[in-house]
Amino acid sequence: GRAAARCGFGAVMGSKNLKAIAVRGDKKPEIHDEENLRENIKKSLPAFIHSKDHMLGKVKYVFTGFVEDGRHGINNWRDGELNGFKENLIEEVENHVRSGKPYLCRHCYTGCVESNIIGEKRSTVWEVLAPLGSQCGVIDMHAINKAYELCNRYGIDCISAGGTISFAMEAFEAGIIAKKDTDGLDLRFGKAESMLELLKKISMKEGIGEVLGNGARSAAEHFGGKSPQFAIHGKGLEVPAHEPRSHNFLALAYATDNRGASHCSASNPRSSEEDFADLMKIRFDAKGTGRMVARRQNYTSMLNSLVMCIFSQAGYAQYYTPGDYQGISANNVVEWFRYVTGRDIDLKSFLLAGERIFNLKHLINLKRGITGKDDTLTERLLKEKRGGTSPAAENLPPLETMIEEYYECRGWDKDGKLTKEKLERLGLI
Repeated sequence: GRAAARCGFGAVMGSKNLKAIAVRGDKKPEIHDEENLRENIKKSLPAFIHSKDHMLGKVKYVFTGFVEDGRHGINNWRDGELNGFKENLIEEVENHVRSGKPYLCRHCYTGCVESNIIGEKRSTVWEVLAPLGSQCGVIDMHAINKAYELCNRYGIDCISAGGTISFAMEAFEAGIIAKKDTDGLDLRFGKAESMLELLKKISMKEGIGEVLGNGARSAAEHFGGKSPQFAIHGKGLEVPAHEPRSHNFLALAYATDNRGASHCSASNPRSSEEDFADLMKIRFDAKGTGRMVARRQNYTSMLNSLVMCIFSQAGYAQYYTPGDYQGISANNVVEWFRYVTGRDIDLKSFLLAGERIFNLKHLINLKRGITGKDDTLTERLLKEKRGGTSPAAENLPPLETMIEEYYECRGWDKDGKLTKEKLERLGLI
């Protein structure tokens, strides 16, 4: 489904007519100390609460917080308010709890507040409700559910689909794309049926869908004029449903991640004093943000390498955990790593391994021609205020200032290249 589509992995499989990869083995991986591993995991997790009322409270807290925080893009990240979206959204996600049940990954104990199933159908998640909803000016939850179904059926990434369709809508309103280009579709913001029809065209590479199927940046290059300013992306990857103007650290993480604008690249290790800073108080700070983002990217590189869920450290987004539970920490993960492998590793060595992974990916990018000049975001997110009533209304991320601190922390020069000292420290030369 749509999960394999983000960053184009599904497209690579599709180009090779590869439906799936199956792995079969007859040996069980050995765990160095399974008894203590299981015992420690039990001690690290809180007592769970499985009541519907508790789940409803968690869902309402998360999604109300997202909207009031100004996390969702509106009309291709151009506007600050969309009447009716919040009310319809909350009604929709509460219905997921009342009418459905959590859709858990294998062996998951906690559950994600946005992962549900009603009957045999997956319920919509935030990364479709905003990209194919508010970003396109759409508040019709039935249409957004249909869009999610199409994305899963055709293997289309919801974030990139929303970012590309909302680009087309703004270009249409600006007169860059005409009805003759859309086979008669009215692509003004808020037109739910047009959003669905355009999604089908993208899926089947029909008409304008073939152009848009390559993403917003590519489509902007095709249509030209002032359309590039409507393509909201980082390194060609459409921006996810968490407004970078609402938190400076998000803007920096999007700009510097090796994949492009990703919201899954900077998880909190929760293992030292600096990790427990109140993000709401420092959300618009520039100083210290470079160090924070680099540290979190290093940690997330290890979580990804170990195939661990990044939501594990986000207690607020877990169904069954108490309201005051913050999630597991890097200290927990390091201890479990020791039990599994038998290797005597400390947190410093663990994060150093993550730093090495992140920098290796960066070196590949450099070799492929992606340099420091690409560590940025579309101008709109840096120079145009969001407006509206959210705390993000007037903020513009000081990206250049944060990049300077980030590069210094990373041990990169002003062009984003690793210094000789950094390469030696990481054991890469």
